[in-house]
Amino acid sequence: MEVLRRLDIPVETLSEHGVRIYKLGLTYPIEPTRMNEFVQGLREVLVIEEKGPVVGEQLRSMLYNARVRPVIVGKRDAQGRALVPALGELRPSRLIETVADWLAGHFK
Repeated sequence: MEVLRRLDIPVETLSEHGVRIYKLGLTYPIEPTRMNEFVQGLREVLVIEEKGPVVGEQLRSMLYNARVRPVIVGKRDAQGRALVPALGELRPSRLIETVADWLAGHFK
């Protein structure tokens, strides 16, 4: 949320462009009903998490057999390139460029 504040992008603007934010209260295990509702209709989900890919891996596993599922990116993009900075480097100053680039590619 701090990155969005620094980019001066209100949540309402994101919503207008089909971008949603979901902050998990508990990262393990993910509550499947709410998560499935959240990802409905999305073509890509950007997962930002502090440590290892706990949420990203659960999300991939949960959606594995789904008929229609979004691409899950986070530590790496869809092509396998590093996307989010190294573990423990999730300060807003380190994330701002990554989030800005990702958002630029997803605004309708």
